[in-house]
Amino acid sequence: MSSADLPSPDKRPIARIHGTEITPSPRAVAMQFRVRFQETDLMGIVWHGNYFSWFESGRVEYLRQTGMTYNDLRDIGLNFAVIHSECDYKKPAKYDEVVTLWTDIERVTPTRIEHRYLLFRDEELLAIGRTVVVAVDNQGRLRRIPDEMIEECRLKEPEQ
Repeated sequence: MSSADLPSPDKRPIARIHGTEITPSPRAVAMQFRVRFQETDLMGIVWHGNYFSWFESGRVEYLRQTGMTYNDLRDIGLNFAVIHSECDYKKPAKYDEVVTLWTDIERVTPTRIEHRYLLFRDEELLAIGRTVVVAVDNQGRLRRIPDEMIEECRLKEPEQ
């Protein structure tokens, strides 16, 4: 599917849940896509586990926007392991709908990154997700995130 088939993700949607406004931060990275048939169940609704695959794609795109790729990290022996993931499903995403995933960083430390995800269909909030990843070496041992990567993440991190 070409990007010409998708509406522009430039406008940040605003949803309200119990009177609380939820919108992607100015630092969030948007990734827009059409729900594929194989991501759905017999009712045409996205199977719940696929949201976590989308979140991973959001993390990869966020990293790419900082000027790095996972291949760059693997070249220096740095990997990220998911140690926590959650998703609060608000409304179902369905086959052939265009959705926008907004990925942001909630917090970064020398060894971990906490991401937040907002999935929208137009102005309608479909899901809120969160993952925590830790940096590990090729043997799975905890490793410090390079200072330049921490700095890139902190530039996008919400102000304290």
